[in-house]
Amino acid sequence: MVLEIMMAVSLVVGSYPWVLPGWLSLVVASAVGCWGVLVTLRYWRKTAVAPRPKSSVPVIFGVRTALPGLYRRIVGVMSGDLSARDRLRDAAIESFARRGFGATVREIAADAGVTAGLITHHFGSRARLRTECDTEVLRRIQAINEDGLRRSPEQQLAMIGEIDAQGSTMSYALRLVRDGGPASRDFLERMVADSLGYLEAAVAAGVVKPSRDAATRARYLVATQFGGLLLYAELLGLDLADGPALVRRIAAETAFTALELYTNGLLANRSLLDQYLANQEEETVT
Repeated sequence: MVLEIMMAVSLVVGSYPWVLPGWLSLVVASAVGCWGVLVTLRYWRKTAVAPRPKSSVPVIFGVRTALPGLYRRIVGVMSGDLSARDRLRDAAIESFARRGFGATVREIAADAGVTAGLITHHFGSRARLRTECDTEVLRRIQAINEDGLRRSPEQQLAMIGEIDAQGSTMSYALRLVRDGGPASRDFLERMVADSLGYLEAAVAAGVVKPSRDAATRARYLVATQFGGLLLYAELLGLDLADGPALVRRIAAETAFTALELYTNGLLANRSLLDQYLANQEEETVT
């Protein structure tokens, strides 16, 4: 009712200059209009606290707003509901990890115990939700690697005992890599860039040996690690849907071998590497 009155006043004052002097009518109409926008936004915010099951977009004067995207952005900023949004995103990561990327918004909503409209309200579309899940999984992997650099060897080994908590993250990442496509390539490129940063920090800390070609080493490690994990999952008959079981089994199968190989190396001497470098120098000269 308040909004209807303000709209009527604004229309009357702005349309009929005989009510007030010309310049003053414009000023009053503008002021009333701004007031109406502010009150409308507050009204939208209240309706967004508990979205209706049929739609998360409010109805004003019996007409559903034609600006749902703008509405979602404004309400998100005003209500400070980022924590709720993060919880929905994390629930979506769990669903995608378990069901695969064919999971629908309704299935994700059912897993999260919310309505599909609430997910649409926060993310706008399933594609946008997927993009934000990709970014969060990458951030989690970054956090694990950065945390590992700060830990002692004893603490790093203790991280294996905490690996169950990263089951959905690992399952999601492996599904993303296995599915291929632009999203997969973008994820891997970002992983390579991040890995290069970790390795440079580890070299500076004296934990990892330097490389003649640090960038190519980072790319090789990311490719072999994700490729190796997918092959292990296939060889062991592991289901990507069961993240905790997946990471436990692979860690048990590979931890010692990986540590031994990375620590002691594989070749007994460097004669093969020296010959390769000599050949490269000859090709460069010729």
